[in-house]
Amino acid sequence: MTNILLDTNILIHLVRGNAIAQQVKNYVGSITEPQLFVSVVNIAEAESLVVQWKWPNDKIERLKKLITSFIAIDIEQNNSELLDAYVNIDAYSQGKTPAPNGQPLNNSSRNMGKNDLWIAATAYAMNAELLTTDGDFDHLDISFFTVKKYA
Repeated sequence: MTNILLDTNILIHLVRGNAIAQQVKNYVGSITEPQLFVSVVNIAEAESLVVQWKWPNDKIERLKKLITSFIAIDIEQNNSELLDAYVNIDAYSQGKTPAPNGQPLNNSSRNMGKNDLWIAATAYAMNAELLTTDGDFDHLDISFFTVKKYA
C-alpha cells in the first residue's frame, strides 16, 4: 500500500479536470493499492480559494464531493506523531536541526507558511508521498518524504 497526500493545488486541478489532473490520475492509477489522503488544512485552503475566486455552486459541489472521496487527516492534540512532525519540519526548515537521516539543510533557512507546515507534517506523519505543483516542499524531498511535483 502506498500512502499519497494531495496538496491543495492538486485538489483544484482535479476539479478543473485539466492536464495536470490527468497526470495525477494516471500516476495514482499506476500504483498498487494507493491510499489517498488530504489534510483538514487542504480542505480549508481549497474552500477559501473557491470563495475568493467566486466559483459557481456546481464547481464548489464537485470540490466537496471530490474531498469526500479521500481520507481526511485532522489536527488533533493527542496525535503526537503529527505534532512532532510539525516541530521537526519547522526546526529543520529554519536550519536549526538536521533531518531524521542526519542530513542538515543544504541552503539557507526556509520560511514555510503555517498551512504548508501542517501539510508537510501530515505527509511525514502518514509516511506519504506528497503530490503538488509548487516548490514549497522541495527542501523536504527525500529527507522527510517524497515530493512528486507536477508542472
